[in-house]
Amino acid sequence: IFLIFVIILSWLVLAIFTNGIASLFTKNISGHQAVIPINIEILLSIAMGYYIHKTKKSALIPSIIILAILYISIIIGIKFPISLSIDFWIFFLFLYSAIASVLPVWKLLQPRDFINSHQLILALFLIFLSIIISNPETTIPMTQNNSDNPPIFPFLFITIACGAISGFHGLVSSGTTSKQIKNLKDTRMIGYGAMLGEGSLALATTIAAACGIGIYIGINPENHSHDLSNFASAAKLKLDTFPNSVAALLHHTITDVFHIEDKSMELFNGLRTFVIIIMISFAATTLDSATRICRFMIKELGQAINTNILKNKYIGTLLAIIPAMMLLIIKVDGVSLGKFLWPLFGASNQMLASLTLMIIAFYFQTKGRKVLFITIPMAFISIICIISFIFNFYNSSINHHPMLITINGMLLFLILWLLIEGILHYTSKR
Repeated sequence: IFLIFVIILSWLVLAIFTNGIASLFTKNISGHQAVIPINIEILLSIAMGYYIHKTKKSALIPSIIILAILYISIIIGIKFPISLSIDFWIFFLFLYSAIASVLPVWKLLQPRDFINSHQLILALFLIFLSIIISNPETTIPMTQNNSDNPPIFPFLFITIACGAISGFHGLVSSGTTSKQIKNLKDTRMIGYGAMLGEGSLALATTIAAACGIGIYIGINPENHSHDLSNFASAAKLKLDTFPNSVAALLHHTITDVFHIEDKSMELFNGLRTFVIIIMISFAATTLDSATRICRFMIKELGQAINTNILKNKYIGTLLAIIPAMMLLIIKVDGVSLGKFLWPLFGASNQMLASLTLMIIAFYFQTKGRKVLFITIPMAFISIICIISFIFNFYNSSINHHPMLITINGMLLFLILWLLIEGILHYTSKR
């Protein structure tokens, strides 16, 4: 039951992140300019993987050099933007995910993640530095009274995911991280350090989005209302909000520090391309990691039910990507279902975090350790997620689509089953 739940979550992750990357590639000129640099990063990552694997040398210097080449290649991307349809990118990204997920981790996943770790550090440094130097004003309201918005409770707690707690991180830590460490003792620094980094990133992005969107609207007055008390015009940007906000914040800082009189849109577009490249780089790591982990889960399911065909890595890969692809191919009134998956993903992702805590509590219980500090947050997250799933039945963007309402019902059923099993197991072992 747990494996089935995780496999469904993996399909949601793949569909959402594929749709997000494809949208970034096609949304505006900055997305078109990011195509060449992103593909250069993939090719250089493979070359770096072979170099490190053969020479056994440190990845630090090669990954920094490749990062520099990546950012220099932005100039090529700006000179030669590539505009392709969103459907092309959806198929291309699923093909990439399938290939990357069956490759040994040292060939692509590991070297690319070395490069992306430097991107994360650089992005955090630039965002926090810009916030400190610019001291931007938060010009948008804390909340907006809009009937289209879901209630703050419980959806605030499933919107703030990776920066606080995330089930998908539990999958990554067991699915890929544990297979790459040399010593078990390293996991404390990696795991705890990664969550501190993730929390810092969440804080930085929240501040950048809340403050930078006002600067962005100031830079682009012809497209947006100056009345920021009505945040609806900015909120409609959705996926564009983060790259536009961060690019505007960096633009504002650079022009102030260096006293650049010509606050041209070329600088803003270049910075937005830089931010989109960072976003796509990280989202792409999620794609092949999710495909690889889903393949592992399908293999384990094959072992559990003694079905050999599910143990084949190529069959497992196809079973990982095809259902996710169907969620994006199927359209209702000309609109892809991918646009309506976020409430399902948010609730199921956080629910997986709760189930992960439950498993850890069982492990601690067998060791004779106290588990109250695990079971309290587990219970809180479980209640939040169950309420969220119930709200989804009344969500107009979900209940109009039979497939989505079916997935929501299946996930809720599996969750309740797992929680009941967990409670019975806990009470029987006390």
